[in-house]
Amino acid sequence: MKSLFLANISHELKTPIHAILSYAELGFSKATLANPQKLQEYFQIIDTSGKRLLNLLENLLDLAKLESGKMRYLFEPNCLKETLQYVTGELSLILEKKNIQIKIENSNERWQAEFDFERIQQVIRNILSNALKFIPDNTVIEITKTEREFIPLKTKKYVKGIGIQIRDFGPGILPEDLDKIFEKFIQSKQVKAGTKGTGLGLSISREIVNDHHGLLYADNHEDGGAIFTLLLPVKQGEFV
Repeated sequence: MKSLFLANISHELKTPIHAILSYAELGFSKATLANPQKLQEYFQIIDTSGKRLLNLLENLLDLAKLESGKMRYLFEPNCLKETLQYVTGELSLILEKKNIQIKIENSNERWQAEFDFERIQQVIRNILSNALKFIPDNTVIEITKTEREFIPLKTKKYVKGIGIQIRDFGPGILPEDLDKIFEKFIQSKQVKAGTKGTGLGLSISREIVNDHHGLLYADNHEDGGAIFTLLLPVKQGEFV
């Protein structure tokens, strides 16, 4: 499976590199002849390809850190709602382009837990980015708070948890893929041909959540669409 992944990742890395080099060369050769609009198009393709390449490399580095146990976390009291709002703000241009609304449960409470702010941002970003691959334009993603006790994978003791549930109105997830989508180097069978990605985002997200002594899993909503549940301990003190 890893050999197949390495073959796939070689293609994924070569595609944006080829685009960057090709359009840089084209722009250089036509810099004095092409109109400004054409040059802007070249730069836009270079920029998009560069960001895609950076994302691929960051995923590979994160995977290496997680597998070697060298990922470092800063556990501090943070607000899950504020973290959500930060990520949705980052994605605002994509959401606007697809006319997708994100509705966050309206509550004046502080959804507080102890977690690494940047890494849980990464988890939420990966879940939302995954949803955006599948759901139709002109739809909604609903995010609600959940609170309950649960047993972390690395302990046998119930802990008080707080988290979020992210529900989309897309086609849902094939039953046989509900857990497979979190495996390394695996993508759902529903991924469209040509869809960009390595199948690492959700795997990395689950590893990060496991390191937080939390839970991350997917299900299908009874009224349609997928629903991802992220649950974190309110306190990390007993683990770290």
